[in-house]
Amino acid sequence: MKHFLLILTLLLIPFMLFASNDDLSKAKGITQDMIVQLTPSPAQEDVSRNTKIEAVFTVPLDAKHIKKHDTKLRCLSHKKKDKDKKRCKKKIKGVTNYIEAEKKVIFSPDTSLEPGLYEVEIKSLKADKAHKKTKIKEIKYRFAVVNEILQSITISPDSIEIKEGESLQLEVTGHYDTGVEKDIAAQVQWSAAESQIVTVDANASLKALEEGTTTVTAKMENIETTMTVVVYKEINGHRLPPEPDKALNDSTLLGIDTNDNGVRDDVERYIYERFGKDPEYPKTKIALAMQYAWSTQRILETPTIESKKYLDDAIDCQYYWLEKKTEGLSGLESIKYSEKHGVFNDTALKDIMMNTKERILQKFKFNTACSGHIFNGRGKDTIDRCQTNIDVLGE
Repeated sequence: MKHFLLILTLLLIPFMLFASNDDLSKAKGITQDMIVQLTPSPAQEDVSRNTKIEAVFTVPLDAKHIKKHDTKLRCLSHKKKDKDKKRCKKKIKGVTNYIEAEKKVIFSPDTSLEPGLYEVEIKSLKADKAHKKTKIKEIKYRFAVVNEILQSITISPDSIEIKEGESLQLEVTGHYDTGVEKDIAAQVQWSAAESQIVTVDANASLKALEEGTTTVTAKMENIETTMTVVVYKEINGHRLPPEPDKALNDSTLLGIDTNDNGVRDDVERYIYERFGKDPEYPKTKIALAMQYAWSTQRILETPTIESKKYLDDAIDCQYYWLEKKTEGLSGLESIKYSEKHGVFNDTALKDIMMNTKERILQKFKFNTACSGHIFNGRGKDTIDRCQTNIDVLGE
């Protein structure tokens, strides 16, 4: 029986040593009062391969007694893909420095560390003469280096402008401390600040639901990144400007014109949403209404008799189109057709263009400038009066 127990004990010794060597929490001297911080932390499990060993103290050290061998770093085990563990007692070479202003000892390994279990030993340190009563005992502890640590995330494209109702596949790249870049689109968690504007599913497919601007965030572990998404509305192939802030838009005479086409954004949006739904002539009526709105904006900007030509051109262009449509109709039928299809008869459009006291007064200035003058006939209504060649629209 005694021989059996002896043999069993001898067989278990290697395994007991192996377990001891793999004990991440094994340490000594780490609770000394003069220690402010140890990096990596004792028993830390997610240390970067590019880590440095740092020890910060409450008292300044005697720099003369800090030697390159005072800090030692040793590998206890490596992690390999083909084997779970490979034993090692490799001493890691590096450089030891002391930053006096920070009371910090730094050991910088010559190369990045392989993933695995490591043991750091810091000894033979002494406080300076002013603190010679402070004794610093040997510090010894362990930490684990991981394969790679996610450092940042990038989304491609990094900003998006997308039409309402469309979808876009996003690409997400994870950047790791080892320099490796990976596709992590299927691993991140997605969130949108305004989920009624956009959504992003688990496959990183972004869906534009309704017009607006929002932010989308991709998060993995404790790392996240945010991108801006603008969802715009398109009617008849034309991208509408965003709905302007009403107070800001009405605070000035000319308002907001983000696409700089000479028509206020709120007026432009109304024209496309109103006439773009016309069952017969959406493109033509949009073109006529936009020219009318543009001429009105010129009048507000410069309420002089010289600006009358812009309004005349807009009227002539509409009559050119109406005359083609009413050719062969009786006088009464022609009048009824013009009343039904003439865009200048849209009172809501006029109300939007002249929606503030300042704009109405400016229009009165224009009327006053034209008052008392005798104007000759505008001449024949021709296509060259139109800003848009409505003949090619096919309506």
